[in-house]
Amino acid sequence: MLKRLTELLSVYVAPRVTGRPTTATFWYKPDPPNLCTSTDLKAYMEQRPSPHFIVDYRSRTDFPLLNDDGIVVLPYGGTIGDQVNPEAAFQTALGHHDRWLAGEGDSHLDRFLAYADYFRARQTPEGDWNYLFDWYESTAPWPSALAQARGASVMLRAFLLTGEPSYKEATLKSISKFAIPTSEGGFAAHFPPTGSLYFEEYPKQMNGTFNGFLAALFGLWEVSTWLQDDATSELFQEGLASAECMLPTFTDTWWTRYDWQGPDAPFNPHSPRYHEMTTGYLVALATLSGSETIAHYADLWKSFDRWPNRWRAALLKAQYKLLYR
Repeated sequence: MLKRLTELLSVYVAPRVTGRPTTATFWYKPDPPNLCTSTDLKAYMEQRPSPHFIVDYRSRTDFPLLNDDGIVVLPYGGTIGDQVNPEAAFQTALGHHDRWLAGEGDSHLDRFLAYADYFRARQTPEGDWNYLFDWYESTAPWPSALAQARGASVMLRAFLLTGEPSYKEATLKSISKFAIPTSEGGFAAHFPPTGSLYFEEYPKQMNGTFNGFLAALFGLWEVSTWLQDDATSELFQEGLASAECMLPTFTDTWWTRYDWQGPDAPFNPHSPRYHEMTTGYLVALATLSGSETIAHYADLWKSFDRWPNRWRAALLKAQYKLLYR
């Protein structure tokens, strides 16, 4: 217990004093939604040759730890060490793209394309971008629906910018396993409380991480929209309907749930930071889909975001991390 407490303090508390980069200082950077209104959506659809991303990841580009290829790495410490996390790297790539789009210089476009080339070269024949380190039950190499969809958004923009067919091929390959069950090596799973289809962030853990599922829908929507891909559109629509069905399970009377590991599992709340992030996902998803159900829950989740609730959630989250993971 003492060892675990020390680890948590070093990741979440010490950086505030020392300024040392940790995994938390990457994931806890602000990332507000870019699509909040119909006006935002119209501007997104009119952007050429490639649109800004649905979420604003420009803050990610300042993280100081890079590998020899110039790709961001996260410092996990212990036996894991510094590792390329595909999701973190794709967020950083999208941040560079959007900084270039905002007129901050061609160096950001160069960095974006460098990320696209790096991951295009490392995509498996099956289309995966694997995590090359163990994470609890997920043993290396393992892919994630979240990273696959985010990578699709990166490759899609590289294709729109360059016209290079291999980027389009990488885009479609990255989501080719979304209709395949997790039991067969894909990402499609069924949420036990509702029986609805969702896309699993951790296929080897099957813990129903809700923010990862919502974020995966963004990539599917972008591919179906910009490439006019009917099969991907069907996957998105099915996922959207599932998100509407799943929302009550992840909504408490005062706060929201991070994942669902069964009816007898301990309550794992969103941290205040992740509650805000996932609420932003709902705002963007409601904007691009027109779902009144998701818009309703976005407003409800916003209403939960008050200081008494934030403090309560922070304490419960710290307790969960200390006792479990």
